[in-house]
This record gives sequence, structure tokens and C-alpha cells, in this order.
Amino acid sequence: MKDAKMLVLLQNEIGQIVGRWLTRSENNFETRELLEHVKSACPVETDSNMCVIISDNANAVRSLVNEVFGSAVSVRQDPFHVVQRFTEKVKDKGTKIRMAKQLHEALYTVDEHLRVPSEMAARVQEAVVSVSPKDLNCSDRD
Repeated sequence: MKDAKMLVLLQNEIGQIVGRWLTRSENNFETRELLEHVKSACPVETDSNMCVIISDNANAVRSLVNEVFGSAVSVRQDPFHVVQRFTEKVKDKGTKIRMAKQLHEALYTVDEHLRVPSEMAARVQEAVVSVSPKDLNCSDRD
């Protein structure tokens, strides 16, 4: 499909791709159709079994996911875009590169596995506070 706009991958708990779809647009109608199609593949939420949707724009899809799945599925930002959202506000290129590296190390272990959330949060906070407010290209409100 030459005019594909979005790739949706469905992975199981060990990372195997169990489904994939290309859509022609990023509109809610097509996305809802895909989510409804995979809804049965997502088990009922328990303490040890949780479905998570990872998106490059989590805020944009969160309400749609909640409409389809309810509270059984959680929506998270993908790690690449987490780093990008922080570093895009940094003025100096060297500081931006250093911060991107610190954030990558905050999110991933040496063997490239995601860290546990509590450790990740502490490390991200350390990386963020290491940047001086004068090095940021944003308003006080941001």
C-alpha cells in the first residue's frame, strides 16, 4: 500500500508480533475499527496481566482507546518520542545530545531492556534537573 499513513503492530507479552495492519489515514474511524478487531486478543486485566498500547502520540489516542477498551488498557508514549519531547526544548546542541543520552540511559538498561518504572522515573528526573532553565527554549508556562 503506497499511501499508508499508520502501521499498527499487535505484540504478545514476549514481544512476538501477532498482528499487523496498515491504514490509509490516522482518523479515528479506521483506528477504532482496528482496535475493535484486536479487542478480543487483549485478555481481561488482572494484576499480572495488563494490556498496554504504545503510541507516538499517546494523548491523541488515549480517549479513543478508553472508549473501545475501557480501563482494561493503558496508553503510554513510546520511548523515542519521550526523549524527543524533552530534548526539543533545549537550545544548545551539545546539551541536547547529552540530555538525549541521559534520558536513553534512564529508560533502558545496558542490555537495552526497559527499566522498571520507579527506577526510570528517578533517572528521568535526574536528567531533567541537570539542564539549566537558561538552556531551555520555552516560556515559563511550559
